[in-house]
Amino acid sequence: MTQRYEVQTKFTYGWENVWHDEDDKLIYFDTRKQAMKELRENVDDWNNDPNTTSKYYYSDYRVKPTS
Repeated sequence: MTQRYEVQTKFTYGWENVWHDEDDKLIYFDTRKQAMKELRENVDDWNNDPNTTSKYYYSDYRVKPTS
């Protein structure tokens, strides 16, 4: 089985993958590098959006291999 990676979001109850695509399916990445790139790009985009009302932090997300 090929290793895949997911971006998990930190919640008060723990970590969870809540990243979905346009078809409402969970997003998985083939490499850790791809997942980290997507995480950084999304956080940067959110923080640079003039409509963002709060700041996003990289520490609120992590990349983990799927089990």
